[in-house]
Amino acid sequence: RKFSEKIALHTQRQAEETRAFEQLMTDLTLSRLQGSLKRKQVVNLSPANSK
Repeated sequence: RKFSEKIALHTQRQAEETRAFEQLMTDLTLSRLQGSLKRKQVVNLSPANSK
């Protein structure tokens, strides 16, 4: 019985770590996309491009 409890705890911890990792990767992707969009807006608004 204890062995199956240890496996269940390990599986639960692994699932929590996987969720945390996936959330981190999602946040990183969104952050990069926002940074990319901001850079494009700055380039489009710069005086050099208004000629």
